[in-house]
Amino acid sequence: IASSLIGFLIVEDIDGDGRHELVTGEAFGFQIRVFEQTTGFEFSPLPTPLGDASMLLFPTSAVSVDVDHDSDRDLVVSNAFGLTVFFQLAPGHFDPEPLLIPTGTSYLRALLAADLDADGDDDIVGASPDDLRIRWGGK
Repeated sequence: IASSLIGFLIVEDIDGDGRHELVTGEAFGFQIRVFEQTTGFEFSPLPTPLGDASMLLFPTSAVSVDVDHDSDRDLVVSNAFGLTVFFQLAPGHFDPEPLLIPTGTSYLRALLAADLDADGDDDIVGASPDDLRIRWGGK
């Protein structure tokens, strides 16, 4: 995978086609790249780019979770602006206008999603150099 210095990598079937995607973020840039698995250990050499400098800066972590409860996986990315949510509109196609959520803390790292409060939807947890924060939850 040719890319700038990679700040994070996640491997997951985000588009629900039964094959994994590789999602990378530029450590000192502003772009996320989604590489589609084609066959076996092969991935598309032409990734889907997400983001620009107006919505994403120095991404540090990401997690896929169904934020808008429409039964598909969205991408939540931690970066200098806070959290940037890329909503998946159709398999492999993301809204070009993401939701920006200020976090009021330095970069969140190690984003994870789990149903911590047993309400049936995932909550997003991120660790920062300052503390541990639950940043999304509830219906």
